[in-house]
Amino acid sequence: MSNKITEDQHYVPRSYLKNFATVIGTGKKEKAFVSFYQFDGALLKEDIPTKSICYKSYFYGEDGKIEKDFSVREAKWAKVLTEIINMKSYDLTSDQEQQIKEFAVYQFCRTVATHNFVKSSAEELLTAHFTEQYHF
Repeated sequence: MSNKITEDQHYVPRSYLKNFATVIGTGKKEKAFVSFYQFDGALLKEDIPTKSICYKSYFYGEDGKIEKDFSVREAKWAKVLTEIINMKSYDLTSDQEQQIKEFAVYQFCRTVATHNFVKSSAEELLTAHFTEQYHF
């Protein structure tokens, strides 16, 4: 197992994006492409590789711990999503239901918007506290 830390850390798992993509090839040579409309600027983006969207360099830090934890979880979530997509009827097992709920909560918490909200909220809270406490 490699100790190399992934620099491009996705906040939307590529395994999830793949379900909305055109997939070419298989295995290590597999490439997935998505198209989307960007409301800001009214731009249509077509055939964008999933590896080049929804990531930031070291989004979860440079030690790789969170990124590694997510990669383990994402493998489980990807398996469950594939199982559900391939079902004839949506009669989920309790484990599948639990995995989908976990995925939804983690996905909500790991977005750039949530990251920015938590960061600005903490900044406002600390600023208010220090202003009140130390009369800045």
